[in-house]
This record gives sequence, structure tokens and C-alpha cells, in this order.
Amino acid sequence: MSDQQKQTEVSPVVQQALNRLNVRMTDLMEQINIVIKALVAENMELRVKLDTFKPAQSKNE
Repeated sequence: MSDQQKQTEVSPVVQQALNRLNVRMTDLMEQINIVIKALVAENMELRVKLDTFKPAQSKNE
């Protein structure tokens, strides 16, 4: 075996830990996407409310 092949070999314990980390990172990314979508939706709703409030506000001035 060459030196490079020896460096790339990973023990089963490390492989398992890396796999768990990858799963956790995937779950985290999915959750981040859910939160971002919820924030964008809420932002859009608030913009609509603000737009409906602005004309009423200018009438009162």
C-alpha cells in the first residue's frame, strides 16, 4: 500500500461517526430551510399588513 492509501483509510468507528455527523448536518440544513421559509412567509404577510396600514395612516395626517 502506498502512503496516500494509508492516509485515506478510516476506521469503522470514525466512518460511523462521520455518517452520524452527515445525517445531523442534513437534518440541520432541512430545519434551517423550514425556518427560512416560515420567516419569508411571515415577512410577506407583514408587508401586506403594512401596505394596507400606510394608506390609512396618510389619510389621518
